[in-house]
Amino acid sequence: MLRLKVKEVAQSKGFSMGELSRKSNVAYNTIKLIYREPFREVTTTTLNKIAKALDVPGIDRRSDTLTFDIKRTRDYLQELDFKTLFNELGWSRPKNPKPVDMVVENATYKRREIAELSGVSIFEITAQNGKIPNADVRKAIHKEISSLYHENLLIFLDWVNERHTQSLWYWVKRDGSKRYPREHLYVTGQPGDLSLSKLEAMVFDVGDFDESGDAPDVLEVANRLKKALDVERVTKRFYEDFRKEHLRFLDYIDGIDDERDRRWYASVLLNRLMFIYFLQRKWFLDNGNPDYLQDKLAESRERGANLYYAGLRFTFLTRHLKTC
Repeated sequence: MLRLKVKEVAQSKGFSMGELSRKSNVAYNTIKLIYREPFREVTTTTLNKIAKALDVPGIDRRSDTLTFDIKRTRDYLQELDFKTLFNELGWSRPKNPKPVDMVVENATYKRREIAELSGVSIFEITAQNGKIPNADVRKAIHKEISSLYHENLLIFLDWVNERHTQSLWYWVKRDGSKRYPREHLYVTGQPGDLSLSKLEAMVFDVGDFDESGDAPDVLEVANRLKKALDVERVTKRFYEDFRKEHLRFLDYIDGIDDERDRRWYASVLLNRLMFIYFLQRKWFLDNGNPDYLQDKLAESRERGANLYYAGLRFTFLTRHLKTC
């Protein structure tokens, strides 16, 4: 995984985001996302437009050196090789990587620190019987480790026929005196798209370190874990935002007098937008364009006002999915 330096190059040449968008003919939102998420996967077409605008060399369309190496990351995940995986994500190797025995509720477990950054530690936990422990035991193990390492992520692994087949990621959200475990299960053989999206939020690049080479502080690292693993918070916020946008969207619908029909039509349109966005995030549209919707909106605005949603009629998906 490489970090795109579009922002740095553009600023050194005196380009604002708006100026770069206009000169490169790349949607403003796309430029904004690249600035904000330098690890973002971007198509070579978009990168070459930006490179031309900045008067710097482009890249070969056959090259993937500037894109997120999904295959390599997925391979590490499939192998449950978390030590190598987190090292690739920019985490440091621990000072003491040796396994440590711990006894919890009359059973023996091994904890092994596989990565560390600014005092936030990641551990692999394996049981002597080769099974992932139950929820109560996981809670007890986390409590014991947290007394030594306050900020942590635990990865429980099984051991079947001399190999790992399952991993359960265990992170705890703290809210005052309350504790809310957040768990994520990944089993070898799964595609792992959800796991990859979580890992992407845990990436640390050289740009995250200050000029003296010091790592980001413990709060920044802990917040990255929270962003990646606090799924319940994200899900709740999503439904709250969806409800608000649905109500706002109703005000823009003309020509449908029946309130129930208007609500139904708004739901259909928003659901179709979300589905297309899902396809976009999986790089299934427009030769892998991760900004398909944003780019189409920009193109539509150039043609004229109020034309964007015309492409979301019921025939859109049937017609478009045949070509993607």
